[in-house]
Parts: sequence; structure tokens; C-alpha cells
Amino acid sequence: MGEGPQGLFLTRTPRNLRTSWSARIGRTVFVTALVALAAAMAVRIYLEIRPFRVLASGGEVIGAEIDELQYVPRPPSWEIVYRFEAPDGFAYKGSETVPVDRLPQVNRTEPVDVTYLPDDPRYSRVGRVTGARVRSEIAARSLNLVFIAVMAGAAAAAVLLHRRRTWLVRHGAVVPGTVTAKEEEPGAGDGGDGAAGRRLVRYSFKPDGSEKEMSGAAEVSEEAFGRLRDGARELIFYDPRRPSRNILYAASPYEIDEI
Repeated sequence: MGEGPQGLFLTRTPRNLRTSWSARIGRTVFVTALVALAAAMAVRIYLEIRPFRVLASGGEVIGAEIDELQYVPRPPSWEIVYRFEAPDGFAYKGSETVPVDRLPQVNRTEPVDVTYLPDDPRYSRVGRVTGARVRSEIAARSLNLVFIAVMAGAAAAAVLLHRRRTWLVRHGAVVPGTVTAKEEEPGAGDGGDGAAGRRLVRYSFKPDGSEKEMSGAAEVSEEAFGRLRDGARELIFYDPRRPSRNILYAASPYEIDEI
């Protein structure tokens, strides 16, 4: 136990915490899945953009014959399979889905401009590839980039939230608080299949040496929601320097050997 008033202290010796394997695995899987998905999307975008950057810096334009041509209505685009003969005498094939607004007119019987890389003709794209084209290709994937940023942010937020909760329960001051209300928000599972709604418990407490009552809310498990009652006294862990950072013990994933 750390120094300070009995029942209210900031520990100098960290409390021993225990948590279930299911909570550890669930948290690890969630964060790992977000990071892996964000990384996979980032790699995919990099691989899609890289040929355009290479062609913009050293590509040459050549006429290519169209082997296959198909119109795709959503989004309006052409699926083109083309073939061209490079100066080395070998024939190379490529394929690309080209938006109609970039290639309004195309005829299978007429050649189409293709930019290829002389040092490696396997790199080729329909049309002339310039710096402006590279920027437009990046812009076309802007929503994916935003999605990656959101997923990375969610993973970081989950890690920071876990670290904050761990710090509060391991090191924070502790006082008894009062459950003031319970709220169960409807979810997709109410009245049918799907996930259940959120279960919120609202509480109040007074930090040590303060007459100001503070309030908070926490999402709890079904078991804790059924156990807690309005007016019940429950432990609240908080940061004495910033009491707004607090956690209801019943909402934490930990068990404590001794408080």
C-alpha cells in the first residue's frame, strides 16, 4: 500500500493485477486485426501506385493492340487487355480497368496508347502516364487512405485506452463512489439476431480533499450490469492530478489481489 490517507492513495508500489485469458486474447486479436488490415491496405495501395510513379519518371508511349474489351457499368469503365511489341522484339501483354471519363472513346480495332518502361516492358499502363496522372491515381484512392488512417487511429486509441485503464487501476487513487443510474442502449440483437446493445453504468464520486462531486460513465459486462444497483457503493480509481481520468472498478477487466 502506498502512503496517504487510508482508503485513498496514489500507490508507490503497483497493485498486482490479474485479467482473464479471454480478455487478453480478445484485446490482442482486435488490435492485431486492425493493424494487419491497415498494413495490408497500405501495401496494396503502394503496389498499385508504384508502377505509375516508375512510368512517369522513365516511361515511353507506344501503340498497343486491344485483345479484349469489355464495358463495366458500375463504375463506368473499360476492362482492357492489350498487347504491344517492345523494341527488344518481344511481345508483352497487360490489362487495366480504365474509367470512362479518362478514356471516353475506345475501339477494339484501333490501337490504344500505352506507356511502358523500356528497361522492363512488363511495367505498362493504358494512356500517357505523367506526374498529374500519378497524383490523380493517388487521389482516386483517397478514401482508402482515410480508411487506413481511421483503422490505425482506432488501434492506437485501443492501446492508449488499455494503458490508461491499467495505470489507473495499478497506480491511481481509489475512493468509494456511488452508482447513480443504469442505461441499456438498444442494439441490433434486440428483437432479432445481432449484437446486443451497450450497457452503461453512471456513477459519482468526490476526489480526496475536494467537495466537488464528479461523475462518470462506463460500459460494463452483462454480469456486472445485472449485479450493480442504483445507489450501490463501488470503487472508483482516478488520477489525482486529473480526476476526470477515472474508471469504475466493475468496468475494468482486472482483479486485484489487495487494495
